[in-house]
Amino acid sequence: MHVIARSTGAAVEIQIRTSLQHLWAELSEKLADVFDPSIKYGGGEEEIRSMLADTSDLIGLSELLESEVSRRQQRGQLLNWAQEKLLQLRTKLGESLKELIAQVERIRKRNDLPD
Repeated sequence: MHVIARSTGAAVEIQIRTSLQHLWAELSEKLADVFDPSIKYGGGEEEIRSMLADTSDLIGLSELLESEVSRRQQRGQLLNWAQEKLLQLRTKLGESLKELIAQVERIRKRNDLPD
């Protein structure tokens, strides 16, 4: 979320993010610095765009899970639901991390970067 505020007559942009959203933004900035500045604007190699999209999806799922756990905990419905969702999250996270590792390795090899 972006908020525009005024401070001593000047417009100031304030970005409001969760800690995971901030880490994702840092990752995208670093990838843009190393590989291609257009990554920050949706450009760059498909592998990097895909990696960022997958990571964003995981962050969204994690934040949704956190919100839903809190809501269900208040209603006494937490245990079965949380166990099922955490298993789904663990499975998706494992698959995504394996793919991210493979994508980074392909990029490293293509760009002839050291191990």
